[in-house]
Amino acid sequence: MAPSARKSPASDLGVAWPALLVSAGDLTVLLVGFVVLLGLGQSAADLAHLATWSGALVASWLFFAINQGAYGRPLLRQPLRSGYVASKATLIAGAVFYLLPLVGGPTEARGGHVGLVLTLAAIMGGWRLVSTFVMPNRFGTQELVVVGAGWAGQALAEAIARRPGSGRQVVAFVDDGLSARHAHVQGIPVHPLADLGHLVQRPTGRARVVLANTGHAQAAIINQLTTLAQRGLDIAHMWSLYEEVTGQTPIRHLGRAPWAVLPRPADGMLYRLGKRGLDVVLALLGLAVLLLLLPLLALVLSFQTGGSPFFSQWRVGRHGRPLRVIKLRTLPVRYSNPSGWQERKAANRPSRFAALVRASGLDELPQCWNVLRGEMSIVGPRPYMLDEAAALEEQIPFFRSRTLVRPGLTGWAQINYGYGLSLEDEVEKLQYDLYYIRQQSTYLDLLIVLRTLGIIVCRRPASTASLAVFRPRRGSTSAQLAA
Repeated sequence: MAPSARKSPASDLGVAWPALLVSAGDLTVLLVGFVVLLGLGQSAADLAHLATWSGALVASWLFFAINQGAYGRPLLRQPLRSGYVASKATLIAGAVFYLLPLVGGPTEARGGHVGLVLTLAAIMGGWRLVSTFVMPNRFGTQELVVVGAGWAGQALAEAIARRPGSGRQVVAFVDDGLSARHAHVQGIPVHPLADLGHLVQRPTGRARVVLANTGHAQAAIINQLTTLAQRGLDIAHMWSLYEEVTGQTPIRHLGRAPWAVLPRPADGMLYRLGKRGLDVVLALLGLAVLLLLLPLLALVLSFQTGGSPFFSQWRVGRHGRPLRVIKLRTLPVRYSNPSGWQERKAANRPSRFAALVRASGLDELPQCWNVLRGEMSIVGPRPYMLDEAAALEEQIPFFRSRTLVRPGLTGWAQINYGYGLSLEDEVEKLQYDLYYIRQQSTYLDLLIVLRTLGIIVCRRPASTASLAVFRPRRGSTSAQLAA
């Protein structure tokens, strides 16, 4: 049996105090903001009622904030997501607080406090954004003990090493097969399984155990992990932590457990309704912009390409159904399609004005009509051409999984990687797409939309000699992870 994994109160207090500090700040900002905003609208507030209302608001806010993971270590290191969760908790708590009878005051008064809740949500979101931005290093580094020093464990260690701001560090490998032959892997010590119980005890508290065994876990490993889990130790799988660190699903490092990352599209009714509402609003806005600019675009593009300003293509839609999309023509009519998809992408050289149209995303705006029809979404994996998808499905595992959701005008792969010219690029993009499908949320959709707008505003159009308008960005993952 594994040695006892005793908990260090002092160490745990050192890890928990930043969360306690943030929670104290949350409640202070919430109460002060509520009292000030309520006082501005009422000249003579009843102190007894004010105290009751404040206590009810704090209780409801804490309930929803904790339910949303507002004080988890990963969230406290992400300013944007932390601000989003704080604002969301405030909106939910405010809605409950003012709609419940005998809580928010008289019925006729509750209806006029929508502005107060919205303002308070903005204040809480701003506070969380600032507090987590200026205090990222206060939340400590999470130490990891990785069970399995093979290619999956090493891929995780490499990903963490390339991201020093992730707040995680691999301090030891546990692997009976390698401990006798290798004292270190990637500069990290390798220990036998019998040492696992001692390794989790760190000077800063208890380390997190990560299972990176790509084969069938041995009974001895299962027994050790079960013993540690019974004592409250946090145990994670390699693919789960890899997703947290990189924003990608590691399809190359699943070994005999491919089922672990099969995408699970979001099925919550509220999320689907909210996503559809966002699609309709942004699609209508996109079509309005297109109609406004169409006379100029049609004139210039027709002159430069020698054909109609519009053209259509058949792409792969949801569940593999063919999808006809319309785009603005940015290549000459005389352009002939090469035999293969890689040759077609490499020969994709628009004119300077057409490159500007592509860089601004204007050539994709006609697809807003597909969004209104429910065939596409604003956010989702980009639809591939039929022959391209067929070729990639034969070469890349899980590629068909991209069609489990509606394709989008922009996606997680587009903002993190960009345009791909090789099979290696397509594997990297697929890992981003699968991450999005598995982690769909309103926050992730809004983040993708905002980052897309930022890319459009800040990016220069590529020269006519370049291979593509959107150049690949290789900071997130690289060919070094190939098995």
